[in-house]
Amino acid sequence: MLLNKHGSFYIRNGWPTKILNAISAVRFIFSPNNELDAVDTIGVGRVMVKAMRYWSVAMGLAVEEKTQQGVACNLTDLGNIISTHDPFCQDKRFETMNMMHHTKTLGIVEVDSTVWKKLTDVEKKWIESICDERLEKYYQRISK
Repeated sequence: MLLNKHGSFYIRNGWPTKILNAISAVRFIFSPNNELDAVDTIGVGRVMVKAMRYWSVAMGLAVEEKTQQGVACNLTDLGNIISTHDPFCQDKRFETMNMMHHTKTLGIVEVDSTVWKKLTDVEKKWIESICDERLEKYYQRISK
């Protein structure tokens, strides 16, 4: 993970919701080619857009894919779960925000697409089962 790509902006309340909505609407929203559109769409400054791009990956909400059209962002399973069950990050808000701050320590991983393509179906299912198990344990722990 790259450090200091957040432009010294810490994650702000409301950013996860903006990130999830922006990526759901336009996959290329954080592409350098779409910088001005992102500023208008998201409603923050140019440097903050870059920081939001950094935090979307650092929190485990999105993964980036470089294409000919630019940098595409896709929501991760975690991003989809939060988008579906807590779209405004307000239901147990502090737990959702806390979880996103610590995604790397929770064992949430991003597997590079080139590596993923080389794995067998058995290996993929094994990795997915471990990730699902850990996420389920986390949600059980915070719902008590």
